[in-house]
Amino acid sequence: MKKIYRILFFGLLSLSLPLALISQELPYIEISPDSVTIAVDDSIQFTVTYIDTNGVGQDTTAIWDVYPHAKGSMTEEGWFFAYSPGECLLSAQLDTLTDEVVVTINDPGEDPPGSSNEQNLIIIPADTVLVMGSTVQFEVFYADSVGGAGEPVDSLVTWSLLGMSLGTLSDAGLLTVDTTGYVLVKAQIDDCSATAYVVVTNGAIDTSGVNTITITRDSPNPRGYTVMREIEEGGNWKIAGLPHPMNILNGGNLYFPPGCISEDIRIHMALPGFFQVGGDTIQYGYDGIVAGVQFRVLVDDTTVVEPYYFDTPLLAGLIFKRGLLANLGIEPGDLSLYFTMEGEDTLYFDSTGIGYTTVDTASNCIYSTVAHFSDLVVTETIASTVGIGEKDVVGPSGFALFQNFPNPFNPTTTIRYEVPTRTMVTLTIYDVTGRAITILENSIQTAGAYSVDWNGLNENGKPVSSGVYLARMHTSEFSQTIKMVYLQ
Repeated sequence: MKKIYRILFFGLLSLSLPLALISQELPYIEISPDSVTIAVDDSIQFTVTYIDTNGVGQDTTAIWDVYPHAKGSMTEEGWFFAYSPGECLLSAQLDTLTDEVVVTINDPGEDPPGSSNEQNLIIIPADTVLVMGSTVQFEVFYADSVGGAGEPVDSLVTWSLLGMSLGTLSDAGLLTVDTTGYVLVKAQIDDCSATAYVVVTNGAIDTSGVNTITITRDSPNPRGYTVMREIEEGGNWKIAGLPHPMNILNGGNLYFPPGCISEDIRIHMALPGFFQVGGDTIQYGYDGIVAGVQFRVLVDDTTVVEPYYFDTPLLAGLIFKRGLLANLGIEPGDLSLYFTMEGEDTLYFDSTGIGYTTVDTASNCIYSTVAHFSDLVVTETIASTVGIGEKDVVGPSGFALFQNFPNPFNPTTTIRYEVPTRTMVTLTIYDVTGRAITILENSIQTAGAYSVDWNGLNENGKPVSSGVYLARMHTSEFSQTIKMVYLQ
């Protein structure tokens, strides 16, 4: 009867059932456990038994799948990791044999986004990567009982864009993108909303020089780590498959734009050292922190480079728990992303190199562009870089000029830099021949982090031609230059 109930649930039952569904014709496989209810961020291991033609059972391996994928993920070993409330169908396949179970996912202690509404929304296409100049039509559907797309929405939808200014979105959900970067497409009906994030590239990918990013986590195997994903430049990873306690990161995003690295690297993921893991709970170590991750970048698979600066900033999205925010009295719109460094009884926050922060309340995710990889945390917006504990105000430790973003760009890019002490700062744009194009900054500045936009215009206010340009920061003690690519 187990299989008959499953088929009834998904609306696939016909008037005449195959005999195998009733009598369990030999051979067959069976998933255990066959009925599961777990909580969001929890995990459970499933096993598969093969029943041979003699009715003898033995443990076996299988190919696992989950539908819809947004509800959770499976590892090769049968571990299921729950992402969001609802129901999903988990399946195992061994040659021509299959079995399925329904998994119910609850979120005790907090209401999921949109749970107070009669129905949730889904945007199609979902998270996607587009080429600059593209046009795409977004549509909205009501979610079905297992989180998939059900009936199309026939109510009036309010469309909006969050994040970077990349193009236009019509009242009917038609998006046109004309520059590189990222944006969130949001659909709203009354109090119910859904989002899909869009990454825009220039489409100019030199496949002969594409580098590989290997993402790993701690593991008891001889190498000390398990490979979670291998991605090439231009790839996106919807973070998934991380076991407890790292499952709090599942559902986030990492996008690696073309040209972001000049070598193969390995990124090792862990929780920040000041997180305190005990049993099924995680304490974030300091009041106000609601999420965090540790990234360690290794070159040649052995040498840790920290911080590791990317040639083009990445897009990082971290999940936060709405219930935790409510307990701390924090509104989602007050969150920001910070690099952190732990000192003696002190945690230092730094936002230099983090830009275009956008909080997505529909999916409980915060997005930012990040110039390098170190420890990242999500916490309340801090007026200045501070140390929790001693409450010391900590300024930049040295001069720095960061890679512009987006890069390549059209028509505007942002250049960020920091100054550790009061000094005269000049920021000048040059062409590749060394001829000055325009001066963006030429003033005395106090210690702090700064950013300035260049709109691709020369000193006479006329657009420059496509090509490579140089941004040079100069003080009495410091000089550094970065390369930028402008595309018309």
